Amino acid sequence: SDMIVGGAVAKAQESDLCASEDLNIVIRIAEVVVVLNAEAMYSEIVWSNYVNSGQLLYILDTRGVLSLDSLIASGLKFEVLGMVS
Repeated sequence: SDMIVGGAVAKAQESDLCASEDLNIVIRIAEVVVVLNAEAMYSEIVWSNYVNSGQLLYILDTRGVLSLDSLIASGLKFEVLGMVS
């Protein structure tokens, strides 16, 4: 099943959805991270901490809130919507 941070409303609508308030747990088991909200805490994520989590992680930042330096340093695959590379 899918996992989401927080997600009480989503959980109520989708019974198979797992929700957690612990961002680290969610990222460690994720295959894809999609950032939909511009929460300040997201910009502080050290993505290199998740390189050896056992998953091949892909990150999609829809708000441009994640630290580009941290993403690049991690070597993980990522896309920032609206960013021209």
